[in-house]
Amino acid sequence: MKKTYVSILAALLLMLSTPVFAVDYIVGARAGYFMWDSWLQDVASQFNDMGTGSGALYGPVASVLFTDDISLSVSGLFGSQNTHGMSENIPQSATENKTLIFTFDTFRMDIDSALSYRIMDNLKIFAGYKFWYLKTEYNGMDYRYNTTFNTLTEANQETLKLTQPFHGPALGLGFSLPLGSRGFFVSANLSAIYMMGKMKMDGDPRNNIDNLGALTQQPSINDTFDMQMYGFNIEPTIGLNIGEGMPIVTLGVRYQINRFEITENTGGNLNEDWMTDQIYGVFVGVLYKI
Repeated sequence: MKKTYVSILAALLLMLSTPVFAVDYIVGARAGYFMWDSWLQDVASQFNDMGTGSGALYGPVASVLFTDDISLSVSGLFGSQNTHGMSENIPQSATENKTLIFTFDTFRMDIDSALSYRIMDNLKIFAGYKFWYLKTEYNGMDYRYNTTFNTLTEANQETLKLTQPFHGPALGLGFSLPLGSRGFFVSANLSAIYMMGKMKMDGDPRNNIDNLGALTQQPSINDTFDMQMYGFNIEPTIGLNIGEGMPIVTLGVRYQINRFEITENTGGNLNEDWMTDQIYGVFVGVLYKI
């Protein structure tokens, strides 16, 4: 599956490098810092106290302008984000509670391609395809307490890897407007996506230590779930285009909200309702027209 995505991306990049139809090219990069309200806080009640995550994302931008009205673009954001939390006094039985300390470290890959058509001077429509990939490592440590005697009865350590590839179509609108005669401009893109994907869970054996120090292990978790997702993305920017031969500099805000649903749950106690994932932050871009 990964080879398929790489082949699609390579084909798009090859189109961008083919001079037969191209009038102009735009190449560059962008980078920013983004906050992350993870869908993982909805997947199980024990993660409800998860904090807001964060991390830097960065990636390339490339466009080919076939005509004044038609263009093809590819952009990507890559990077790591992390979040953590602690859930206290989770009832396990009439005489036992649990306190859970956990972290999630996630590598994110977000690749967008779009074919745009300008329908008015300042307005364009576009259709594209999106590849979205998360690879998350979960580390958790939970402590079990006897509520009657307030004594530690058990400590459990667990490591789990979640892999989530998604892909699907996108539709959107783009707006741009020059500000005066000094090269300043504002623009905004709004898009909607629908994607299908999977979540693969691979866990190490769970280590349990009782109050006498005895170590036991539970079998690892290995399962795959079918999922679907829809989402919306808005990206307003302000920029400066000084002139030919000079870089185009942009400062923007990106907000993306996605909604997940497990469409086939083969086991476990995962939430089967819609779950929400959000990232939002500020980025800087530098582009060159060649």
